Amino acid sequence: MRFLFFVILLSPTLAFSMTVNEAVALALQSSNLLKQEQMLLEARGIENDLSGLLFAPAIGVNASTNISWTGVDPITGSSVSTNPFDNSNSTQAVLTGYFKFNVFNGFNDSATLGMAEYNYDAQDYSVKVAFHDTIYNARMAFIDVLKAEDNLMIAKENLELLRSQLDQALINFENGLFSRKDVLQVESFLATAELERITAESNLNIAILKLENTIDRKIAEGETFTDISFKPIKLYDFATFKDLVFTRNSSIKSLEMNLKTSEKQQTIARKSIYPVVDLSVQYDKFWGNSDFNNSSASLTPSFTGEIDSRFVAGVTASWDIIQGSASILQAKTKVKETMALSYSIADIKNNLMLDLQSSIENYNMSIASFKQATLNVYYTEENYKTVKLLYDEAAATTTELLDALVLLNRAKVDRTAAIYSVVASVYRLEKMIEDSIPLDDNSENLFNKLKDEGLSTFEDNKTRM
Repeated sequence: MRFLFFVILLSPTLAFSMTVNEAVALALQSSNLLKQEQMLLEARGIENDLSGLLFAPAIGVNASTNISWTGVDPITGSSVSTNPFDNSNSTQAVLTGYFKFNVFNGFNDSATLGMAEYNYDAQDYSVKVAFHDTIYNARMAFIDVLKAEDNLMIAKENLELLRSQLDQALINFENGLFSRKDVLQVESFLATAELERITAESNLNIAILKLENTIDRKIAEGETFTDISFKPIKLYDFATFKDLVFTRNSSIKSLEMNLKTSEKQQTIARKSIYPVVDLSVQYDKFWGNSDFNNSSASLTPSFTGEIDSRFVAGVTASWDIIQGSASILQAKTKVKETMALSYSIADIKNNLMLDLQSSIENYNMSIASFKQATLNVYYTEENYKTVKLLYDEAAATTTELLDALVLLNRAKVDRTAAIYSVVASVYRLEKMIEDSIPLDDNSENLFNKLKDEGLSTFEDNKTRM
């Protein structure tokens, strides 16, 4: 296993100072995406419960009543027949209790239940995807603020150095040591530096707005952000990472559940190929009366008592041959769709592996860039100090001093970019495996390692790391 340097530890939290973990907690609490996925999970749970009722029998009661008249006007009640023996009425009531159970339905019920379970599992993994996306987005928003703060600090430091240099240039000009050109040159650099400060300040404001949107809370006036510091970690080799991604990554798990759902849809499509077999039991109870051949038959319904009862039990089987032929074609369609989905999943896995390799490479590059940028800050600082001494003794030109300052400023910006590039690459890797990367307690602190290599001024240059 290779050793790469990195971990995120929080500095001691100051009053009104937000940590990255606090930002994550606020984002998880307020994430509409996460709430949406959780509501959909509850909906899939209800659907799962409903699918279990497919195996339940149908049990119910029906009640009906019928009234009939023969030879009698149903409105006036008068006889309409010349033969009084044609006059009659009858009343009948029926109460039916039934029990019906589907014995076989072409495996449709079991496939529907299985599909509901897979849909629930897929949505459960979607909740986890939203959970880790929210964590990642909150972390990235937080470090964007830290990066913008660092860049603003660098811009202000550069501005202060140029203001000091302008004061020195004006003194030299007044004493006749330099020409007006030197003063104008410094003023031009100072104007550019002021523009850079304005831009850095704007970038910080935008970064804070994005963080506020992510955590759904306003940043209070005077509230600060706790810096992130580095400690060494162990980074798995690619094979270990690959195994972790395939076993833990929720987006892959969700896709696999979708594939299983598609396979169940094939079974459902084939249901009409098979006959439907039902078991039924029915009991009927009849009440009523009849008044035949009565010239004075009443229109008012009445019940004289029980007429009859009936008990029926049976098994029915039905098979739609035409629909069965259509089901064969439908099943073939689902097979093709399942194959297409499997190819899509394979493609997604390949892209995910490419993303994994790229993330590891980005991490390695960021570590190398950070080390080189740290050395570069040291060298450009030493160069600036040397040129400044020569400039104060009129042994170096204004252009040389300004060039040395530009190099120093650029080195600081590059180091800041490298620092947060390391952070971002590790956040990305942790998102992919949905777990933290362990510490390597036996390795040296990266800062101490660089310091021991001879960078005596390094400690002074890392106050915000």
